[in-house]
Amino acid sequence: MKIKMKQLFGIMLSFVLVLGLMPVTSLTTYAGGESEGEGGTGSGTGTYSAELEAGSTVNAESLNLEISFYDAAGGTGNNCGNRVVTIHPTGGTYTGSDSGNIPSGAKSVIINVQTAGPGNSVDFSSSSITISGNKVNDIGGITSSLVLEISATDTLAIDIKVVSNNPNNQGSGDNSQGSGDNSQGSGDNSQGSGSQERITLSFNLSGDTEIIEEVSVFDGRETQRFQGTTGTVTIEKADNYTISICPYFGGIKIASATIDEKSCTIDEETGIASLTVSKKDVAYNISITKGEQSDDVTILWTYDPAERTGGWSDAYIDASTGTVEFVSATRGGNPVNLYVDTNNGGYIQCKKGDVVTLRFVPKAGYQLTSASLNGQTLEAQESQSTFKVTMGGNFHLAGAFSKTNPQVNVSGSSSVSGLSVSGTDAALTTGNVAIGVTGGKSNPADANILTAMGDDGNDFVSAVETVDITMTNVISKGGSGDYFSNAANYWTNNMTDLSSAASFSLSVPNNLSEGETYSIVRNHNGTLEELDAIYNSDTGKLTFSSDKFSNYTIIKKKGTPITNQNDNSSGGSSDSTDTSTKVPYADVATTAGAVNDITDTAAVTTESNPFGAKIENNSALTTLLALTDEEVAQGVNVWLDIQDMSASVQETDKTLIQDTSGDYTVGLYFDINLFKKVGSNDATKVTETNGKVQASIVIPESLRKSGRTFEIIRVHDGEATDITGTYDENTHVFTFETDKFSTYALVYKDLASSSDSGSSDSSNSTQSTTPKTGDPNDIRVWYLLLLASLGGLGFLGLSKKKKVNE
Repeated sequence: MKIKMKQLFGIMLSFVLVLGLMPVTSLTTYAGGESEGEGGTGSGTGTYSAELEAGSTVNAESLNLEISFYDAAGGTGNNCGNRVVTIHPTGGTYTGSDSGNIPSGAKSVIINVQTAGPGNSVDFSSSSITISGNKVNDIGGITSSLVLEISATDTLAIDIKVVSNNPNNQGSGDNSQGSGDNSQGSGDNSQGSGSQERITLSFNLSGDTEIIEEVSVFDGRETQRFQGTTGTVTIEKADNYTISICPYFGGIKIASATIDEKSCTIDEETGIASLTVSKKDVAYNISITKGEQSDDVTILWTYDPAERTGGWSDAYIDASTGTVEFVSATRGGNPVNLYVDTNNGGYIQCKKGDVVTLRFVPKAGYQLTSASLNGQTLEAQESQSTFKVTMGGNFHLAGAFSKTNPQVNVSGSSSVSGLSVSGTDAALTTGNVAIGVTGGKSNPADANILTAMGDDGNDFVSAVETVDITMTNVISKGGSGDYFSNAANYWTNNMTDLSSAASFSLSVPNNLSEGETYSIVRNHNGTLEELDAIYNSDTGKLTFSSDKFSNYTIIKKKGTPITNQNDNSSGGSSDSTDTSTKVPYADVATTAGAVNDITDTAAVTTESNPFGAKIENNSALTTLLALTDEEVAQGVNVWLDIQDMSASVQETDKTLIQDTSGDYTVGLYFDINLFKKVGSNDATKVTETNGKVQASIVIPESLRKSGRTFEIIRVHDGEATDITGTYDENTHVFTFETDKFSTYALVYKDLASSSDSGSSDSSNSTQSTTPKTGDPNDIRVWYLLLLASLGGLGFLGLSKKKKVNE
């Protein structure tokens, strides 16, 4: 019995060792049975099903049924899910379907069918949409944008059939496709029942064949295709065949085409030349004459991090900064159905002159970079985040969104000259906030303030001033100026309550007597409450947290202000100058003939510098940025924008950083962007420099510890790089060099012998960090631990045998 108990103990110990050390993935289960990791959107209890069918005579490359769910009525608010059903009639795929759960919080849905040209239309008599069993009677708008109100508990059923209006494509009307594989080209051409005789047709192409992508052959039931100057297709025997000659999209147009010297008809919309011909036993001779450049253009964006470099780098959008959605399009003033692929981004085929409506939806803390984006001009519409663009060429959407900071304005106050704020992004789903402080409001009665202070009422001295603090969610239309100088440039949503509290610091001059300090009393909807507040007499900052926006009364009370706490965690200098006199980085005037780093300039407060960043080798900026003499003559401003991204870092970047961190611990994630502004031109982002930029940041107070060493890990173009630097424990400044600007992580390691905690200024040393190796999250480590545990079990078994033999 003792031996068995020892074995049992060994088994338990071995598995506890492995399971206790292995990292845990947190899963959340949502209604409807959907299980997701952190950050999942979940689903409601409702479901949707969608089926798209094409009649046998529909001769289109592809048809699309798009379904987009929104968290507000009327197809507005935030997009909470997109689904696309795509079929390829010319490839023999006549039906497609999709089903799933309606996203949690969905209140409306936009449904759109793209019928691929004027030759096709929706057969409304055979199509239907029902919501929880109730039929939607008017679905005529489905060819543009049909908006329906739903809830996350509804059952949505969509069944759409598209038919051809083209008499040249009349077939037998038999829509059955059999059970066979209608694969394209020269592959497996089995048709299921096999009852129809199959023959082989041959083709020879001559003339300007380099402009042709493919030739397709339609027998009334299926389509086969080939590429090249000669080809064959195996297809069902029929009296007539429709032959279509397809030029490359975006290439040269077909001016004329003949088949056995008979002229083809060229579709003005698609540029495809086609002709119906009789069956023949010898090769068909096709002759092509090229014309002018086509007016085909594309809109392209991708969220795939692998596309940061290469051919699609000009289309890459980091999904953590924002998303883009296709809404609708017109051509010549009439609605038009475009080919749209929304798989992990978007690809839209259109023509020059088409007016395309898109939604550019920034994430919290981001805005649309500019209404002039990559050579195209965006025209803001009434609906939030919605723009129209008149296509003048290919439109690739890289750099659509940029990190922004809260906008602040102080006016009419005799006691408050500035305001800084943090933590507002957590309460947003899109855009940023504009916070206004307006002074001169009526103070509450002293008796009401005493009541609000409760047990501390005896500490009340006097009311100083009541200010009104308002918060507005602002989403940029891509123009210039902040909300307070150009409100027309923003869509707005008023905010009175936040889902989580934000931190506010009012700049209030020290007019206190001995034994006095400042505090704050909030009046929200008639309810007065004294908030926990700290006044720093050195910085002149009155700091408090709040999740509501209304009237705030600054009061004097008995107490002692804190001192010598210059908010080292922010790294910025204290400044109680009127915020309204400061300007954003991009509005700081340049100095002719000079190249200046304005990151830490006193001229800027509406753009925060939370890590006290500086460019240390600014004398080399002309070379680093490859500035021309003409640019320097106009004057150039350069600045670093560094923002804490710990709450929103992309999972792919986080994984790369953690895999590289080795025995270092990640302290925080942040985003570093480098900007330059030449003369009066718009500011532009610099992603790489001609050499190393030497930058410095102030280590936040929460991460300081005696003997601790720091490093930085950078993720750029999908590659993680360890960057060493120097750390001064006296000034808490970490200095490093980089030539690429994107996602970074500050990592640290403590000395094994160190037991100190908290901040320490006792050391006079400057530490130099060195690269690290190893990865505590490497899955191979867990395999080794498991093997070691199993080895332990084997040892126990061997021990048992030995004792029995003895």
